[in-house]
Amino acid sequence: MTDVDQLKELEELAGGPLKCARLLAVDYTGSYASWKAGRKPIPRYITASVKAHTALLKKELVQEC
Repeated sequence: MTDVDQLKELEELAGGPLKCARLLAVDYTGSYASWKAGRKPIPRYITASVKAHTALLKKELVQEC
């Protein structure tokens, strides 16, 4: 799974791209849009944050069931 694919997965769990950008505390129209379009590589610390947030949101979904 690529970094962009992981970002898209987090978007689905977070409730959309804008909520995902807010969750990551990044500028939606700047860096986030560039990463998603593939114009700029996603920094490693953001990739790590995406993975952590995804795991946490998945865990919360399982606990709700």
